[in-house]
Amino acid sequence: MKLIFLIIFNFCALSCFISNDTNQELEEFWIDFKNSIYNKDIEGVSKKIEFPLREAQIFVGRYDENGLRKDEFEKAYSNFFNTKVSELIANSSITQLSEDSTNTHLYPNAYKLILELDKDEDEESQLILFLGKVNGEYKIVYIILAE
Repeated sequence: MKLIFLIIFNFCALSCFISNDTNQELEEFWIDFKNSIYNKDIEGVSKKIEFPLREAQIFVGRYDENGLRKDEFEKAYSNFFNTKVSELIANSSITQLSEDSTNTHLYPNAYKLILELDKDEDEESQLILFLGKVNGEYKIVYIILAE
């Protein structure tokens, strides 16, 4: 009986440790990403994105099934992170990130951030950032503008 208790206790303790480690990694990623956005550090933002960036065609006015390359993203940076979006991200909290169960089969520990850009009576637009672990590091894996 004691052996079963010890096994369950160790499993629970290990789960908490892994969860806290993941939360710390996510928090460090989010702080670095926000600081890069706030400081208009295009290279710093680029380091936080998985390239080729998929689902980005709305920002560059074309569709490319292969995704957006890093150099293309950097040229179109202001289309992604204009002043309004940059301020919203810089003022966001890690608590606004929610787990994204739809992408966990592609990216472990997937999260998303939904930012309301405009709220009209007739229209609502959102910027959605999807985060996931790629090769053990958190990265922005999708950027979607929903209008």
